[in-house]
Amino acid sequence: MSAVDFDKLRSRFHLPDDRVYLDGNSLGALPRHTEARLQEVISTEWADELVSGWNTKAWIDLPLSVVSKLLPSSARHQAPSFVAIVYPSIYSRR
Repeated sequence: MSAVDFDKLRSRFHLPDDRVYLDGNSLGALPRHTEARLQEVISTEWADELVSGWNTKAWIDLPLSVVSKLLPSSARHQAPSFVAIVYPSIYSRR
């Protein structure tokens, strides 16, 4: 990868100019387009669609979409027929 290609790729993320970011145990650097996309989801898809967004915005299909992107094409036919989404439980102490 050339320095020009690297700079172009790096510019797609929120990264301080004076830092090299190599942490592999995190969500990673924030892609610049993610901020706008999250705002769109919150302000229109979630706010306007409410629970119907699961169908009208195809949220229900997202787990399978992610699996198909993560698995190599040769292993996709071996993927489980369902994907469980686990929501963390939030406990509060008084």
